[in-house]
Amino acid sequence: MHILTLAGFLLPAPSLPAPIVSPFQDDVTMVALDAPVAVATDGLFAPATEALALAWPEESEGVTVLDVIRAYGLATGQRLAINQETRQYLGQTPAPLDRATSVPATEVQGFVEALLRSSNCVLTIDRSAEPRLIGVHSLQTQGRNGLRARAMSIDSARIDVLRRHPAVLFSTVVDLPNVDVRQLSNSLRTMITDANTSQMLPAGSTNSMIIIGYGSNVADMVEQLQAIDAASENSKVTISHELVRLKNARALDIASLVEAALTTSRELRTPRSSGQQGPINQRAVQVSVLADSRLNGLLVTCRSEDLDEARAVIAQLDVAE
Repeated sequence: MHILTLAGFLLPAPSLPAPIVSPFQDDVTMVALDAPVAVATDGLFAPATEALALAWPEESEGVTVLDVIRAYGLATGQRLAINQETRQYLGQTPAPLDRATSVPATEVQGFVEALLRSSNCVLTIDRSAEPRLIGVHSLQTQGRNGLRARAMSIDSARIDVLRRHPAVLFSTVVDLPNVDVRQLSNSLRTMITDANTSQMLPAGSTNSMIIIGYGSNVADMVEQLQAIDAASENSKVTISHELVRLKNARALDIASLVEAALTTSRELRTPRSSGQQGPINQRAVQVSVLADSRLNGLLVTCRSEDLDEARAVIAQLDVAE
């Protein structure tokens, strides 16, 4: 086990391998626990070969975001490119940790990305060949300008990869053959909350949508757009899409209730053909309600004639617990 200090000297510990000198700043202790083998990843980043543990003296205020980034570089062997403004800012920004934390090697990438995301940072892959070079950017500095242009292109089918990288910007194209992508992009414009990292726009004269954003956000948007497209398949009626913000209830708590209420109402008002048994097919009913936890809203897809009813149902359920 290597015990590193941010002051740059080795803490006493018997029977340890040769010391690793740390470039970190004062008053914080960083512990890197050896892992026997590298941990397999999806290939975007070098795997961690060491687990991480963050600890600090009681009189210290804790570690900074820059400390964690440097420890990440040591654990993965990747070179980190950080401009002077970002380095200074992150060196003064406390990491959002309330206690000492130990992170196994298998979780280092996910943990660091989650911490960076909560600290308004972005990772970019500036060089994928060895030696790798990873860019670190803060949305609180001038370096945030132009970050969208550095997004990594990825197939929209790779939802698994997108979800594993909440601090990396990705660009993808989603084919939506059953909807008017221009109308849809206008309807969902409020889903884009940060123009520095996110964008959604029609792809020329095609029926495809270009999405740019953090990996986890792009994954959510891809799934939402595909659900809207599926609900519109073979439809000969006008379909509306609307994002309804909630004031009191949690979107995840009432999304299924709203969809069930609208579906049932539509079935009761849709005449069955002679001899038909059982419920009306839900796709024909054209109702979809998806929760957007980031904005605490409900993305409603339904027939235009049912939109007022959808708003009324949501208003009735949007109450404080």
